[in-house]
Amino acid sequence: MPRRCYVCLLILFGLFLVACEIQSARPVAKLEFCNKVTGRITLDGEPLEYARVLFIPVVYAIDERQTLPLASGVTDQDGRFELSHKRGEQNSPGAALGLYSVLVSKPVAPLETKEPAQPEESKAKEKLGPNQVMVTIQPDQIPERYNLKTTLQAKITSASAQEFEFELKKKP
Repeated sequence: MPRRCYVCLLILFGLFLVACEIQSARPVAKLEFCNKVTGRITLDGEPLEYARVLFIPVVYAIDERQTLPLASGVTDQDGRFELSHKRGEQNSPGAALGLYSVLVSKPVAPLETKEPAQPEESKAKEKLGPNQVMVTIQPDQIPERYNLKTTLQAKITSASAQEFEFELKKKP
């Protein structure tokens, strides 16, 4: 009787090893990219110039070994943008195929670097832990429904060039 149990356990263990090997030998799904993703953003009918545009993947991973990169761009004086993403250590034009939440942001004023730091700031920095960073949050010209609580989405569906239009309104 005990010998049968050992044989069954060995067979089950062997099947488990074969299943693990098949799982690890499965090829990594290949990300597909659209090399040119452009668009235009208006705010109350006017081109939104010099705003940051961020495409954040709704589904972050296509499998446990590969994540979708986010894509970003900046609008020009006509409200036009072109996306790029990080591929390895370098920026590449376009974005991976998929569904994205779109965030649009334009701070009221650029961040200023103050040297030396104000006394209140120095005290606040002393209270931070070793892995904490002090962040200054600035008011944004764009309503939250287009950035922090975005309702905008875009779907990149093919490798051919794609263009998106976003017409934003200050008041709902």
